[in-house]
Amino acid sequence: MRQEEKSQEARRRIAEAAIDCLVELGYHGSSTTRIVERSGMSRGAMQHHFPSKQDLIVGATDILLEGVIRRSEPLLADLEARRIGFPELVERLWKHFIGSRRYQAVLELMNASRTDPELQSRITPTLDRWNRIIDERMARLFSSVSGDPSEVALLMQMTRALLRGLALRDGGPLPPAMVRRMLERWAQLVEPCLSWPAEKENPCRS
Repeated sequence: MRQEEKSQEARRRIAEAAIDCLVELGYHGSSTTRIVERSGMSRGAMQHHFPSKQDLIVGATDILLEGVIRRSEPLLADLEARRIGFPELVERLWKHFIGSRRYQAVLELMNASRTDPELQSRITPTLDRWNRIIDERMARLFSSVSGDPSEVALLMQMTRALLRGLALRDGGPLPPAMVRRMLERWAQLVEPCLSWPAEKENPCRS
């Protein structure tokens, strides 16, 4: 393995350890000492790649969201091929992404950044970039029945807000059957507001 590849692998191992700690221990419990122990790397190696905890968290956020985008490609491909419709999109977003254990790290960072201005300023551009990528893809896949091009992005933002709200619910997770009913009902409300591009029809509605 070349030196550059070794360096990238070390960086990824440390960032993945940070993600695991965020999920299990929360932001404030994820000390650099715990992250170093979890990664199996030396403190010197961590400081070489990530001089501060903030640098490490930003790097971990990049890797985490890059993974989300990469894993979303099959879902987007199914949408582009019209193999699924909006209800299936909502279901899979919850099952494989926002409702997943790994996404808890993103939610933990979003919650911690609310009272940490420095953290907020560091991770907000990364989160905004991820949301922008998703919104741009959705805008190409769907049109708004109202004719307002901004409405697709608005509806997708509302969908993310619902899913994140379910993931962050106080009092513990809802029963799976209740979550399923809520997602189905949301899809029923939103789907009539969306249409497919004129040149293709949606076979899911036939």
